[in-house]
Amino acid sequence: MPPEPGIAIRRLEGGDDLDGFESGVPELDEYLRCYAMQNQRRRCSVTYLAIEACAVLGYVTIAASQVERAAISEALVRRLPRYALPTLSVCRLASGTRQRGLGVGTRLIRHVLLESVEMAARFGCIGVRLDAKPEAMGFYERFGFVCLQADDRSSAGLQPMFLPLNQIEGGLRG
Repeated sequence: MPPEPGIAIRRLEGGDDLDGFESGVPELDEYLRCYAMQNQRRRCSVTYLAIEACAVLGYVTIAASQVERAAISEALVRRLPRYALPTLSVCRLASGTRQRGLGVGTRLIRHVLLESVEMAARFGCIGVRLDAKPEAMGFYERFGFVCLQADDRSSAGLQPMFLPLNQIEGGLRG
């Protein structure tokens, strides 16, 4: 998929100016400014920025993870091993308050989906998982994400969701 005109998605770098970014969610802003690079250096996660004219429009943080097979609908995991399965996790996703409705989040999710296909080819990955806030579930459902069985994150008000790799690949081809 060709990049969108004017907007680049690239890995967070040490010299990036993050001070002007505001998502409207203080925890997400603090994570980007204080912890994203630290976690990236420690190889716990990787953060990608959506940038236009040196301004950060949004970001997504991803990490390798796994999902328990029992949490996924049998129809999605037929013929897969009966143990925890490798996935790519969306750990955080935020767009700037001034960029809401301009497709920045969509571009970042598409980037994650491309990364999951690459991960599958190189290391193994059956799909993308995330923990959605209730108000964000509709956004993820538009991409085909489905709800997983509730787990300990559900008590924090988050809903685990999953998008299988075969749907990702089909969507990228079509």
